[in-house]
Amino acid sequence: MAKPGLFEKRLLFVSGKGGVGKSTVCAALGLAASRMGKRPLIVEMDEKERISRLFGSPEVGYDGAFVYQNIFVRNLLPMNVMDEFVEIQVGIKRIARQIIGSPIYQYFVLAAPGLKEFVTLGKIMLLEEEKERGSTPKYDIIIVDAPATAHGVAFLRVPFAAAGAVKSGFVRRQADRLIDLITDPARTALNIVTLPEEMPVNETVEMCRSVEDLLGIPIGCIIINSVFPQVLKKRDTAVFDIMKQRAQADGLQKLTRAERKTAAAMFECFEAAMRRRELNEFYISKLKRMLDYEFIKIPFVFSKSFDITLIEQVSANMMEALGK
Repeated sequence: MAKPGLFEKRLLFVSGKGGVGKSTVCAALGLAASRMGKRPLIVEMDEKERISRLFGSPEVGYDGAFVYQNIFVRNLLPMNVMDEFVEIQVGIKRIARQIIGSPIYQYFVLAAPGLKEFVTLGKIMLLEEEKERGSTPKYDIIIVDAPATAHGVAFLRVPFAAAGAVKSGFVRRQADRLIDLITDPARTALNIVTLPEEMPVNETVEMCRSVEDLLGIPIGCIIINSVFPQVLKKRDTAVFDIMKQRAQADGLQKLTRAERKTAAAMFECFEAAMRRRELNEFYISKLKRMLDYEFIKIPFVFSKSFDITLIEQVSANMMEALGK
């Protein structure tokens, strides 16, 4: 059986070190799926909504909304998911509200290890199973902006811990269903975003090892974000070196003092850009030596603002890398 492509799966978790562009990649994946004629749902779990703002939309909150074309976004704050779970289980809204408003409930939810994460994953599973009239899935693909690296591993590990601690009953059944979903390579993939820099690369390798050793969740792609452009092709660097040597030898005598200063700054900028590109290539090579997964390289986008124009550029670069 052929391995399903990234956009043929039902559930894409996206994690990575904080600050690597995880939310931007989620938005770009959603836009790419939309352009392929799919109905994507993007899920985030953050007090400060990012995804909706990237599409130029107001905050969508827990209930969610369409933010751009047919892209639906929801912010599944864990406490809101927990409150909804209580309302469903109790059945009577008035009594559920009393429970949710009690200090004991608040303390219990905060103190119980992994409870919010377990219920949040359960909600994501229900969204994956949600159907329109008949048997058509409501969403073709669900993209989850998961917690960063170590927190992401802990988040995904919760159902395994629950299955190990509880031998029967509702919790065990839910844990087994969750494990079936997140370990199914036909339906799910964990995608890790990184930068071609030392700390993000090291955390990416550590996360992959943890996922492989502890969880067995299928890893889809390693997405290398913000790869600096190659300003000169390698065959042209020799020409650049000769130009610099000649400039240093004759002192650019035909130029004014201000022009010589500007020319020196230009040489310095070119060298800095080439050094940064070389450093990026070093860490990309390190990733490829240590990890055997599909890699997607996204070029650095020079932009003053994070908006739909940026998302369109990142999405187009991603689709080009995937050969779509």
